Amino acid sequence: MRHSYSSLVEIDEDLRILRLKREIHVENIKYSLNRTGSNFLPAVRNSAMKVLKTMALTYAIKRIAANLRGSSSDSQENRLEG
Repeated sequence: MRHSYSSLVEIDEDLRILRLKREIHVENIKYSLNRTGSNFLPAVRNSAMKVLKTMALTYAIKRIAANLRGSSSDSQENRLEG
């Protein structure tokens, strides 16, 4: 779809319109990215917190289990010696 221009003024007007449309599209993209980021970050933060809580709980359970195993073997050795 070619448009034939009869003057430089028409070309300048079309260029101005195209520039404004481009700026509008750029602003729409910025807005969409900002809105997406605002919606996305809380979900990522919540997921990360769940993972960290699970890791901390797993670590704590392993430590408790290791301490229980260590204390039970110590008490068995004490019974055997005594």
